[in-house]
Amino acid sequence: MNGVFVKNYQVATNGYHVAVRLNGKIIDAYTGLTGLPEEEYLRRLVPYPGMKILTEVVESL
Repeated sequence: MNGVFVKNYQVATNGYHVAVRLNGKIIDAYTGLTGLPEEEYLRRLVPYPGMKILTEVVESL
């Protein structure tokens, strides 16, 4: 990016990552308990080409 240092974090090494959506925020190991607003989280999440971001609602884990 034109000489600008950008940090990248890989949230899943196996292509599967679990996060919790609560009151408009996404909470996971990356965000900590503070979480991030859902729109910002999804903006920062860049999947590899061919990967998809899927959402599933579950009653319990």
